[in-house]
Amino acid sequence: MFIKMRLLKKQGDILLLIVISFLVYANSLSNSFVWDDQAVVAENAFVRQGNNIALIFSPDYFYVSGEMTYRPLVTLSYFMDYAIWKLKPFGFHLTNLLLHTLNGILIYLLLRLMNEVSIKLKAGRALSLLTAIIFLIHPINTEAVNVISFREDLLTLFFFLLSFIFFIQADRKENRSGIFYLSSLFAYLLALFSKEMAITLPIILLLYDIHSSPKETGERFYPRLIKAFKSKRKPYLGYLLVTAFYLWIRFQLLHNVQEKLVAYPGGSFYTNILTMSRVMVGYLKLLIFPLNLNADHLISPSLSLGEGSVILSLLLLIFLFVIIFRKIIPSGGIPSLAVFWLLITILPVSNLIPLGNIMAERYLYLPSVGFSLLLAAALVRLLPFKKLAIPLIILLLAFYSLNTIRRNSVWKNNFTLWSYTVRQSPLNPRVHTNLGLAYYRKGNIARAEKEYRQAIGLDKRQVKAYNNLGLLYYEKEKYTQAIKEYKKALDIEPSFSTAYYNLGLVYRKKGEEDKALRAFKKALQVNPYEAGAYYYLGIYYAEKGQTDKALENYRKTVELNPNHFDARNNLGLLYTREGKYREAESEYLAAIGAHPPNCPHHPIYLAHYNLANLYNMTGRYPKAIKQYKTALRLNPNQSQAHNNLGVAYAQMKMFEEARQEWRKALELDPKSISAQENLKK
Repeated sequence: MFIKMRLLKKQGDILLLIVISFLVYANSLSNSFVWDDQAVVAENAFVRQGNNIALIFSPDYFYVSGEMTYRPLVTLSYFMDYAIWKLKPFGFHLTNLLLHTLNGILIYLLLRLMNEVSIKLKAGRALSLLTAIIFLIHPINTEAVNVISFREDLLTLFFFLLSFIFFIQADRKENRSGIFYLSSLFAYLLALFSKEMAITLPIILLLYDIHSSPKETGERFYPRLIKAFKSKRKPYLGYLLVTAFYLWIRFQLLHNVQEKLVAYPGGSFYTNILTMSRVMVGYLKLLIFPLNLNADHLISPSLSLGEGSVILSLLLLIFLFVIIFRKIIPSGGIPSLAVFWLLITILPVSNLIPLGNIMAERYLYLPSVGFSLLLAAALVRLLPFKKLAIPLIILLLAFYSLNTIRRNSVWKNNFTLWSYTVRQSPLNPRVHTNLGLAYYRKGNIARAEKEYRQAIGLDKRQVKAYNNLGLLYYEKEKYTQAIKEYKKALDIEPSFSTAYYNLGLVYRKKGEEDKALRAFKKALQVNPYEAGAYYYLGIYYAEKGQTDKALENYRKTVELNPNHFDARNNLGLLYTREGKYREAESEYLAAIGAHPPNCPHHPIYLAHYNLANLYNMTGRYPKAIKQYKTALRLNPNQSQAHNNLGVAYAQMKMFEEARQEWRKALELDPKSISAQENLKK
């Protein structure tokens, strides 16, 4: 009966966590794709074809995935989402929310398991539940939950927690078969292939063993650490081997050759320490008081120890470390484990190895578990004082929840995100670049140009701002200025394949075909998966009468992007010209299937028209009539389609219908000789 009641309580707690998580993040489900979601998911043809999955396990992964580091589990999750939801943002956001909710549940189960097996927790159920709730509703986690392309943090923690739970289960007498240990190793490997931060797990497991083993009177921390390691040398060896295997894959077998080396802020390790002292205090502030959250923190390097902000940051950190190592860690228990979790899991993002972004809120997703546990432990200690504890807990949870709900609305779309962020960081060039792109997509070209110019004014090396300016000038038919902007982008970043591709488009518009050819080939030299470049090479060779080369490039285009309408349609035309009617029909049908939904101005009528011509040519007149009618329904102003439909009717001996179509053809184009001649027959 007691076991049954305990199980019911657990189920009730889990249900409560699910309800809280969905209530707090319900308004995120209607959000659009934002930030890197465009490149990684929404505009990435790679994740739309299941047969591309094999590329995840090849060096080409970095060209096609939109990722700079090897994170195959994340990319695989995008394939799964697309298979279910296509490109509906709701489905992708639902997956993120489910993962976040599962992480909260796993935190709860992990702490309950610790309480049952090893570390006896004060008010164990309340502590476990409160920790999970704080984690689920904390505003610092909104970035990781709201941005689809930051899903790696959610997946990493999911497998991290699973591995931890299996590790504890493997140590129980009734579970000595090895299945839990192997499951823990496998989950750890999956965590690593989600994001590198999981590499801290073996240290966390060792620290857990220290805190769960009996402490002898007066025994210091370091001897306990050695004793804990020696007692489980063989199990720990498994985690070290998994780590070594991952590092071999990551840095030898599947290393991204385009991954850029990043310098320390200020140019030295010394200035990095000074700068990161401010960042760490900033992280602490965001965890305790999650106000003024920022999608893109602009951190200027600290160059001198004499800076006031550096002095204050270092003094605060020294003070905290003294308390941690003199008071919290010697006392052991949950507070000590929570502090270690926070300190250890934040190490990979502490810029000891230089990162592209030295501060980002998503970096705190894994460390926030330690903070949530520490805060919950402090609140649980107040529970005997109910008149103080209950109102305080309610106020804190309400404060976190309301701020999370409000923050979700900032992530509604790119315009809401960057127009809000630019008010927080008016001197951040990347924010102005992103806001400019948001204005461009809204059709506000003048404001987009202003934002790009402002970004360049703040930082002369804003590659994307130059490229985006080039796009604006291209659309305004100011081709010379567009070329100038693209070349500026390439001077800064010679491996920027998109700028080469855009440069090729400008040269084509100017009629400089040879220069366009060189630009497209250069784009493919940098990125052999630039589908658009293959398409324009196909056009170039088709115009030169080099049919074999044109076919080769069009085929490569649709191999990379099966939904490339124009390449499919052009393939159909070439196959028709070559007398390969079956292949032509297949391509036209594929082009029709590639028609994007809710896009009324898409030239899909061309595929129907060309398919109708093919059927007319091969004597399949009923099918030809059907396709001509569809083409004319989509675009009624096609004189030649009316004329050809008349021919198909005439072949079916439907002469009155034929004459009607020829008359319509002449109404649209009175100079149509073929329609005039057909009417004379």
